[in-house]
Amino acid sequence: MAIGPWHVKAHIAACQARFRARAQPGAGWSFGDNIEHLWAYLRRYAYMLKRMSVAGRQDLLNELVRCVFIDAVSMHVESLA
Repeated sequence: MAIGPWHVKAHIAACQARFRARAQPGAGWSFGDNIEHLWAYLRRYAYMLKRMSVAGRQDLLNELVRCVFIDAVSMHVESLA
């Protein structure tokens, strides 16, 4: 379990040292705040999502996250070409 760099600064020093993402075995150095960008993207759909059924909400969230993932992969593939 790890805490992203954006949130880790709000924790006490002992917690930072133990749970910061870069201290976890096998973790690489990366941007680290990807989840924050995902939440910001999904936030624009909050008005619609909170009025949906649980099943409809889950379907839309799955589709939105899938689209974000496909866009990210496409961007990486284009940069390698």
